[in-house]
Amino acid sequence: MSTARAHRRPWRGRPMRDVAGDLKQPMQYIPSVSRSSGIDKDGDALKDLSVQEEYRAFIQQKLDSIPQSDSDRESDSDKKVRTDAQANVIILIRKLREGIYASKRCDMFAVEVYETSLYLGILFDTPRDIPSVIPHLLSELYPKNKDALYQTLTILVSLLHNISAGFPSQLPYRQTIDEIPLSLDFTGTEAHTWLKGLTKSLRTCNYVHFEQLTRRPSTLQPLQSGSDLAQRAFDLLISKLRARARQRTWLTLRSVYRELSLHPETESRRWLSRCLAFPSDELDAWIESERALGHVRKKEGAEGRWIVVKPAR
Repeated sequence: MSTARAHRRPWRGRPMRDVAGDLKQPMQYIPSVSRSSGIDKDGDALKDLSVQEEYRAFIQQKLDSIPQSDSDRESDSDKKVRTDAQANVIILIRKLREGIYASKRCDMFAVEVYETSLYLGILFDTPRDIPSVIPHLLSELYPKNKDALYQTLTILVSLLHNISAGFPSQLPYRQTIDEIPLSLDFTGTEAHTWLKGLTKSLRTCNYVHFEQLTRRPSTLQPLQSGSDLAQRAFDLLISKLRARARQRTWLTLRSVYRELSLHPETESRRWLSRCLAFPSDELDAWIESERALGHVRKKEGAEGRWIVVKPAR
């Protein structure tokens, strides 16, 4: 966006200037191209490149005003305010994407909008649009913008999303990675090598290797210079994948082991921590939650030892 545009007064609460005909609606009420093009008098507004850029700035204002989440102290009413604001941003950026697609725009502005759509879909837990965002980035936008700053990181986030969303199946991941154009030079990168190790550890149920790979992934080079949204999306996906893998691992352990020892500073405790991808200091709270679910019970007369209840067949 040009310096002149960046210093314009924000659009919130004022009418738009004349563009694309007789357009004078507030940004909030610009209609969607897909629903009103050719019908509403302003239905083609978001095909106008300058309107797209100002609409993106308007979306950023909305995004910046969303309250931060505090899961420990957030009331139900505060949560509703936050999730409603997030849903509104998702709707607005979807409308902007429709305008970009309809105008056949394929520059770096389009790349940024689609990347942001991907990150927000993950962070706001609204994955409905992601299956259409990823292919357009990989097949249309990145091949035409090979110098995109966050290309490798965004490909990594896209593939990690497919691994997490499809778990335990890796078919969505395989389909997406096979569709990445060779011209993007993703094959053989550090990120690609890390993903191959990650997917293999999940396929082979190598829980300890999976824990090692997901414990410190921030050392990956693409994460060193990624945007804040991209890094937060990546971290959230890692957390979700660890939780899903943990659930499957725990079912396996319950089927195999009759009891577990969780004495502090013992190898058995460290082993269980690695298998379940848990920091050791979180095991006690977790095992208590499993006791509440009836999955384990304390062994009488044996401190630190737990009887494992086998899962129902």
